[in-house]
Amino acid sequence: MRAGMLGWRQRSFIPFSSQLFPPLLGQEQPHSRERLFFGIACLCVCFLFSLGVRLLEIPYWQNPAYTLGNEYLLATHDAYHWIAGAEGFEFGAGHPMSELVGSVAGMFGIPTANAGFWLAPVMGSLVGVTVFLWGWAFGFPCAGFVAGVLTSLSPAFLARTLLGFYDTDLVVLSFAILLGLVPAIWVSPWLITPAELLASLCAGKKHLACVQRFFIALQARWVRVSPAGVLPGPLSLSAEAMQQVVYSPKWLAALLVWGVFGYSVQEWHSLFPYLTRFSALLLPTLILVFGPQKARRVLLQASLCHVLPLVAGLPGALLAGAWAWALVVSGQQAQADHEPSHDPSRPSWAARLRQISLRVVRHKASLWVLWGVALVLVMDAQVFAIMRDSFRSYVNRSGDVSPLSAVSDPVVFPSVAQSIIEVQEVNLDELLSYIYPAGWVIAVSLFFFAVLVLIMPAFLWFVPLLALAFLSIRMGGRMTMFGAPPLMLAFALGGGAVLGMVWEVAERLCQKCLGRVWRRVVALGAALCVVLFLAWPLAMLLPNLTQGPVISQQHAQALQFIRHNTPEDSIVWNWWDWGYAVHHFSHRTAIADGARHGGPSLYLPAAVYTTADPRFARQLIKYTASKGNDPGNVFEGLTGTQAQELMEALSDKTAPLVEAPGKQYIVLSFEHLRLGIWINKYGSWNFIRKSGPGSLMNNLATALEFNMETGQVAAKGGKPVQARSISLFHPSGITRQTYAKGGNHFIFNLENATMAEEHTEMSMLARFWKNRVGYFGFTAPSNDKLVVDDVFYYTLMVQLLVAPPDDPRFAPYFRLVYDNVYARVYEVL
Repeated sequence: MRAGMLGWRQRSFIPFSSQLFPPLLGQEQPHSRERLFFGIACLCVCFLFSLGVRLLEIPYWQNPAYTLGNEYLLATHDAYHWIAGAEGFEFGAGHPMSELVGSVAGMFGIPTANAGFWLAPVMGSLVGVTVFLWGWAFGFPCAGFVAGVLTSLSPAFLARTLLGFYDTDLVVLSFAILLGLVPAIWVSPWLITPAELLASLCAGKKHLACVQRFFIALQARWVRVSPAGVLPGPLSLSAEAMQQVVYSPKWLAALLVWGVFGYSVQEWHSLFPYLTRFSALLLPTLILVFGPQKARRVLLQASLCHVLPLVAGLPGALLAGAWAWALVVSGQQAQADHEPSHDPSRPSWAARLRQISLRVVRHKASLWVLWGVALVLVMDAQVFAIMRDSFRSYVNRSGDVSPLSAVSDPVVFPSVAQSIIEVQEVNLDELLSYIYPAGWVIAVSLFFFAVLVLIMPAFLWFVPLLALAFLSIRMGGRMTMFGAPPLMLAFALGGGAVLGMVWEVAERLCQKCLGRVWRRVVALGAALCVVLFLAWPLAMLLPNLTQGPVISQQHAQALQFIRHNTPEDSIVWNWWDWGYAVHHFSHRTAIADGARHGGPSLYLPAAVYTTADPRFARQLIKYTASKGNDPGNVFEGLTGTQAQELMEALSDKTAPLVEAPGKQYIVLSFEHLRLGIWINKYGSWNFIRKSGPGSLMNNLATALEFNMETGQVAAKGGKPVQARSISLFHPSGITRQTYAKGGNHFIFNLENATMAEEHTEMSMLARFWKNRVGYFGFTAPSNDKLVVDDVFYYTLMVQLLVAPPDDPRFAPYFRLVYDNVYARVYEVL
């Protein structure tokens, strides 16, 4: 291999890491403290800029309806899982996300929900810092700053890390970026790049001479030379010196600690068992494919210090620690072998231990045995089976088969995936716009990513993130956020290299060269200009991304009532989206939640809310209670036909009432109506036909005019239609009017509505946040103008919300215990 011919020996990769550890190649680099301070300054600006953009959302949250007592209502359902866990309730207790928000709340003496509310933008901004560290490690701190800000403000990620979005997305992306940082810094100086390999393959072939010159020039643009001059390359080291460098105690310790870190992050999210295994396989692959032959063995030995704790945790760390000590001893002995010994005394026990460790390290079998153990741990069949099932759950759009039902005629439930926004499929154009809305930025980023893979093999650590982003075409829009770090980093590094070439040309033309300090000032100023230019359109997306609380104040009040007025072992029936909110506000077990929303946990609440028969709803709730309040037990051992027969038996009005221990409560909220199209589809499911007809509902965004006396409803200036009924929700109460003739039913929420045309002067800030719905007779920013058919209107979801408390249809089965107009709580009798 003629890598030396291409200047590989002159390359140094780690200007950032050399300030944390002794230089990898053993030479001191001047101005390291100055570079360190400059890097820290870039890091701080990156974080503060990203945080500042997120905090522009604060005025939107200055709304009394967005708080309950002294705590903010949160912006994502999953946030309440961690908040309840921090309070020691339900299965979120003990999770790192719960421990973190609980610790912050205790430290500052604030409600746990408020800690989660403010932690979201802070932790979301830290993603920019992790991307910056990669740019700094590559030797381009200003490019890292640009990439960090653009990644942090990428629409797909920004939308999920605004105020109140306390969820695992805050750490998943950061940890995924950090996972390969230290091993990439450590191994990169020893690798021959693909560009060098391709240039070597073209050497001596006249028809490929142009191609060879291209790859040589491409590599040369990225050679990093120290201020003291050219650093000696790894191939110029003797075998003994190479062992001393590779077996550096501080680098082995760093690899070991980073392996422990990689293993520990698996507790934070189910994605990390797969990413850690990719990292554990990539490191030896890079060494075997791109490592020089004389260095492969020592590099493979040292890389075990990272891979063993990465895949085995504490036992692997203990084994890696012993192995690292043996490697250090081996490196020291290699140096001592060339020095005369004058100690004829008998070897001590420490000396014997050193001799044993030397024999272990130098024995060829030891390396392959340890790597065999590591590969066995990596190839965990259970982990890959879980990965397969998780992928299927994301892409499945048909029914879910119950694992507890009969094999011949299984019970098939409706699939929840089709109703979850974050797992709905996106097309390629949407995917790329979620990473950055300008197509030219994406095109340049993809080009530079391909270039960087050719000249920086360490960039392969970003391949799984880019793959996850493109899998969002099948797995849903949430995955698009993983595409921002590799593409924005490639854009910034490639763009930085181009601007650097332009700067060099300008200096030659002007025959003037700035000093070192001024160069950095100009570079940071240019980076700030680029960030302001590219981040401005992202900041302008905030009004569209801001959505406010995920639960209404009235709904939260109803759940809080349950906490103080029901037995602690009560079961709360609510739609699964608000199951975690039940955990936090009610401290009661919910029949379904964000982790238990598939199969029977999806169907049973939907069937209760969708039915027009209150007796059947009561029977189904009590029958579930008789099965231990576990939805899975209701269908255990049944066939699809038997499951349908069970539903028909429970709806039989001549059958005796089911009795069950404990108290059950059902929550109705206006928010359920907004999701009613899906609830009705799931609740009308037939286990024999394996489909659900659902019902008709439309949430109108157009301006409306209506007349309560005549029942006529029309878009302003349009032709009126006759309503079958009109229901008006207002904080003072519900007004309902039915009409002898008509078609559909209209349900209006007047809480946030404007009932007259008003042209008012607004400040610039108010105009910035105004929901642009225009001027019309009836507006509701929350879009609560529902038109529904008869099937939808007569479901319990609607009728228990609008009916009088003493309605004889429901009195034998449900007793109203709480009512604030927009939310009600009934006890199941």
